[in-house]
Amino acid sequence: MAPALTALGSHHPQLAVTCLVTGQAHLRELTIGTVDVVLGQSCRAPPAAAPRGIEVSPL
Repeated sequence: MAPALTALGSHHPQLAVTCLVTGQAHLRELTIGTVDVVLGQSCRAPPAAAPRGIEVSPL
């Protein structure tokens, strides 16, 4: 994650990039526009259906 954020900041200096590490998914914040990107980790069953307008892609 750190190398990707460093490269993003180098190529797009006008962006304000913040990385928060938490134990909770932030799909609600993504839905209301508080954040632009969420990287999540799931060790259990596949996630429930994403909210309308949210795209979930496995990495």
